[in-house]
Order: sequence, then structure tokens, then C-alpha cells
Amino acid sequence: MTGKTGGEAPGGARKLGHEGTPGPLVRHDSAACDPTEGICRVQRADATEARPDLGLAPGLSPVGGWYNSEPFALSDLRGKVVLVNFWVHSCVNCHNSLPTLRHWYEGYAGAGFEIVGVHTPEFESDRDPEALAAAIERDGVRWPVFQDNAYATWDAYANRAWPTFYLLDREGVIRAVHTGEISERFPDGIEPLEAGISDLLAAE
Repeated sequence: MTGKTGGEAPGGARKLGHEGTPGPLVRHDSAACDPTEGICRVQRADATEARPDLGLAPGLSPVGGWYNSEPFALSDLRGKVVLVNFWVHSCVNCHNSLPTLRHWYEGYAGAGFEIVGVHTPEFESDRDPEALAAAIERDGVRWPVFQDNAYATWDAYANRAWPTFYLLDREGVIRAVHTGEISERFPDGIEPLEAGISDLLAAE
């Protein structure tokens, strides 16, 4: 599978958030997406459930290089609270979400929190390992990142947009999903995700 250009991405996602167009990157087929809000929830949990069980997270299937880490399996992170982030360095919404991610990593990594960046290309140029390495260094990304150049991890999660965040508990179960930019411009996803991180870190 290869990345699509002309505004369309693998799995049917389309760009709505690059310069000159409104809103975030969202699925084009979801009635729950509102580009004016900067958020699209792929799986919306019942608000009455403190930590809904959305199933065991699929494993990682990297094709390409690793950055900031030696290769590992998702199962190696059992015992940690993990945020799996599908992103691509050429995506404006992904870039705008990095300050929030840096803040969380600095604040929670010492308590057993990890971020795993799944870099799935949108365009052919996104596959360039040197360009990705430069972006990681420039943007202060310190958590593990791997290239998902064959879209294997993207497909395993049935992912549909950049950026998307999957919050996993210490047993690797998905407890929350948020799609869309997390930033001062689009803050709606910040409080629920951070509350989930804190809650899961506090859980036995």
C-alpha cells in the first residue's frame, strides 16, 4: 500500500487541516467529525465509563527505521501507560500537537508513561529517513518513533487520520482514542487524554 496524494490518504482519510483549508485531519466518512471543532473521535466511549475497554492494542509492525530507541515490541511496554500516536512530520496538525506531547512526556515519563510515535507517510517524500530524523531533532521529539512505511501498523489499528492517539493501560488495553489536533487552537482532546493518563498511572 502506498500513500495517496492530492488530498487523500491511506484508508480513505483526507486532509482538512493544511494551510488554506479549515480544520483538522479527519475521516471523510464520519458523521461525528466537525472540522470547525478540530476533533473527530473514531471510537467514542460512553462518558459514564471511567476507563472503557476498547480491546487489546494490536502489535507494532515497523517497516523502516527507529528513532530515539532500539526496536521493541509493544508487549515490552507492559506495566507502562502508553500513548500510541499516529503522525507524519509533514502534517500541520501533527506538528501543532507536539508541544502538548512534549509537556506530557516531560511530566509523566518518570512515572511510567511512554509515547510511541508511529510515523505513517502521507506522501512519498515522507518516507525519507533523513528528513524524518531532521524533523525529530528540530521539533524536540524525544520519545520512540518508528517508520510505518508499509502501513502495516496503520492497517492493524484500522486508523483513518493524522494525528490519532490511542491511550493504553498497563496491560496494553486501549482505554481511549482521540483523533485530531491537540493544542491551544484545538484543546478539546487535551483534558480527557491527560485525565486518562493520570488515572491509568494511578491505577494498580
